[in-house]
Parts: sequence; C-alpha cells; structure tokens
Amino acid sequence: MSKKLFFIWRILTGLLFLALFLLFLPSKVFAKWADCPSVSIFPGTIAEENTLTIISSKDISIDSSYKVNLDGRGIIPNHDFYIKASERGKLTLRIPAYTLSLGRYEVKLEYEGGDDICRGFITINSAALPGYCQQWTVDPPHPWKNIPLTLNFNGAIPDEIRYEIKLLERNGKEKVLVKNKREVIYTPPEAGDYTFKLYRTTGKNTLICQVIINVGEDDKNPGDGIINTSSSSEDFIDRLCQDNLECLRCFNEENGVWTALGCIPTRNINQFVGWLLGSAIKIAGGIAFLLIIFGAIKILTSAGNPENVKAGQEMITSALMGLLFIIFSLFLLQLIGVKILQIPGFGTP
Repeated sequence: MSKKLFFIWRILTGLLFLALFLLFLPSKVFAKWADCPSVSIFPGTIAEENTLTIISSKDISIDSSYKVNLDGRGIIPNHDFYIKASERGKLTLRIPAYTLSLGRYEVKLEYEGGDDICRGFITINSAALPGYCQQWTVDPPHPWKNIPLTLNFNGAIPDEIRYEIKLLERNGKEKVLVKNKREVIYTPPEAGDYTFKLYRTTGKNTLICQVIINVGEDDKNPGDGIINTSSSSEDFIDRLCQDNLECLRCFNEENGVWTALGCIPTRNINQFVGWLLGSAIKIAGGIAFLLIIFGAIKILTSAGNPENVKAGQEMITSALMGLLFIIFSLFLLQLIGVKILQIPGFGTP
C-alpha cells in the first residue's frame, strides 16, 4: 500500500506543479508594458490626417529610430510605423486620413531592435470634424419631386480609399446609389426629406457623413435643399466591446462573434470546426484532469480496500486513455484529410 500511496503522491505532486506552472506562466511570459507618460492624437477623426504624439523623456533620444505599433480596428488592424526622433523625449507620427476607424487603439513604442519601451491608448471619437461633412452641394439648390437632382461631396478622399453613397429609403433600408464616385444623380419620386450617407468601404464599413435634403412639390413650392449635415460616431461594436481589444480584434480581423467563451469564428465552416475541435480538447483535458484527481482521492481514501484501489486506478487509466484517444484522433484526421487526401480547404483557417 505504501508503494501505491507513493505513486499517487507523485501523480498529485506533478499535477500540482503543472497547474501552478500554467497559472503563473502568463504573468512571466506576457509581462505588462510600462505606461508611456503621454500618448495623444489630434484631431482624432477618420476623415482627416491625424497626428500621434508620444512623450517619454527618459526613453526617446534625438536621431534614434523607433517602432510604433498601432493595434486596433484600422484598415491594417496591426501595423508598424518606423520613425526617427527629431527631438528629445517626444515622437510625432502623422497617420493618413481614412487609415483609422472609430474606437480605441493600443499604441506600443519599441526600440527598432525590438525591445519594449512603453504603451498607451488613443481613441478615435468621430468620423469627421463638422466642417468636413458640410462639403455637400445639391443642384438645383431647392429641388422638387420628379426632377433629377445632382448631389456632390467635395471633401478630400484619398485615391486608395473605397467608398459609396447610399440612400436611406422609406422602408428603413439603405440602397447603394454609387460606388467610388462623388456625384449622385437621383430623381425623388415624392416630396419630403431624403437622407444620403457616405460610407468608407475599405476595411470595416464606416459611416463618415450624411446629408438630409428637403424636396418640394413643384417649382412653385420647391424644397429647402440641404437642411442638415453631420458625421457619425455611433458604433455598435465599440459599445459592445467597451475597449476590449480582443473583442475588437474578433469582430474586425477574424470576422467572428465575441462571446463569454471568447471569439467564435464565423467566416467559414473550416474555421468554426477548428475552433470546435480546439475547444473540445480543452474541455476533455479539464475533465480528464478532474477524473485523475478524483481517482487519486479514491485510492488514498480506500483504506486498503482492493476494490476501491482498483476502481481508482481504472478511473485514472481511463481518463488518460480517453484524452490520448482524442488527441490521436485529431492527429489522424489532420494526417488523412490534409496530407493524404488533400481535401481542398480542409484544415485551412
């Protein structure tokens, strides 16, 4: 019985050290970044060029090269900028218009060689400054129904940015009128207010500006024309994620759904099956761990009863065999499906 107790004690000790290792591993491997004294962005909009400023007096030297990592929800959600400091203690980085999206970004400052310095956070609060969205024109200035009107957006849009203009219809749906064109020719079928919206379609679809045009009955009772222009800063995903970068990355980069279990990929069936199998292994590992603990306790409390000792040993053996069976099955599935049969799309993310 003493040999059995020693064997069980070794299993429990090994499992305990494994659990402690897994528990404290993240804090050792993924060390926390130091906070930069100051990280700011101006004007903090999508449609204008933004100036990112990082201040760290003891870490930034003149003519030294640095890497700035911007992680969030832009066109390239995780992008590196390389910049040489022109003054001590301060870095200034210009980010082109339409590169960013609404939401929060993590900014990481590193030496060009890769050593970490500090990090901070910035927030893009609005799609555009008010003056930007006022650059709509309509001809005739006071339109009426059944007569074509010409709507133009005169704000600056970089050539590499894709965009479209939509009409908010009476049923609440949005209809695409033009793509990558600033001019819209539309014939309003009836008098009333019409809402036209400018969307950026490069990266994540983002509403930049909208304009409301009042249309009259006829030339004797024309409409008021442009009665309102505005930029939109409402973003459902931002409100849902509440500054959680993993949640933002799930929606933007992985096209998934953020849940209490983490990010569930929904882009295609292969990604979902991969996530399901990975989750199954984690759950199976947890269950096997609990069964091993329970079997060990049963042996320790058997009081020399051979049946209880045997039952505990069988429980531990079954748990380990079941876990190995699942892992081996996945290995065979990968080997046969990908390496041998070469099923198209099988096993690809």
